[in-house]
Amino acid sequence: MKYLTKEFYILEYLAYSNKNVKVHRRAEKFDEEFYQFIYNKQCGEFVKKEEFNYIYNNPVDKLRKIDEIINSSDISEIRRQYFSEFKNIFKTIYRKKLIYCEKNKFDKQLCERWFAENQSRLIEIYLHLPTEILNEIADIRLFALGYASERVTRSWQIYCIKLRRKLNRIKSRAYNETNVNYKYLSGSIMLNECFEGWRVTQLKGDGDNIIIDGELNRRLIIKNAKVIEGEDGYIYPYNEENPTIAASYICYVELHRITDKFELCFLMSNSNENEREELWYLSIECDDVIEIKY
Repeated sequence: MKYLTKEFYILEYLAYSNKNVKVHRRAEKFDEEFYQFIYNKQCGEFVKKEEFNYIYNNPVDKLRKIDEIINSSDISEIRRQYFSEFKNIFKTIYRKKLIYCEKNKFDKQLCERWFAENQSRLIEIYLHLPTEILNEIADIRLFALGYASERVTRSWQIYCIKLRRKLNRIKSRAYNETNVNYKYLSGSIMLNECFEGWRVTQLKGDGDNIIIDGELNRRLIIKNAKVIEGEDGYIYPYNEENPTIAASYICYVELHRITDKFELCFLMSNSNENEREELWYLSIECDDVIEIKY
């Protein structure tokens, strides 16, 4: 039995989305002019912030600054050694870009699409609110931008508090069951703490095993494994030189014990280059789960 489902994921996001709501009198009625003003303002702020993202920096300029620090007479030997090691790591990561003096090109239209896609996603999530709250919202688009009437805000806050309590009980049940089943594994592992929110870079078969690779050079080896759900699931390859492209993440992990086998259940999230999110299940029957560094 899966506790942490697609529906749970949406409701958990919804339960904590009331933190930054702004009460505004113009949210009491449908107001297209106010909506357009707020949308353009927030979209512009998002694009401006994204333009200064470190990934758009020219790595040659960054390397030059690192060299200036290393060659400075005011730096201690310990810090000089630290930056020398950092330089070697930096050159390894950006080796291709340093050769061709390339940098990721900032795309304003792409950022605007990201913002629009995120707003569409928020609207989809907010449509899961109870009918009595939805009926009080004058413009769901403005609501997704974080503006609501005082009446809606009050109802929303009460609903979110109750929802958080309910979801916490469900998550505790799932985590407790996973923790109980750790004792049957061959080695120590912390699935929820270490792998929820983990970026996956590769999913592959290796004989009777399944291997999942991801960021921080972590690898999950799932022994004597059989995929029972999500066999057609796709993992986006990770490009370390351009992390803005599509990516795959683990949202939740559950470990269940069924007779003499384990059932390892993942809720996966794929986000494409436009940040359109797709949720899918990956469930694997197995004998053991091992974590290694590679």
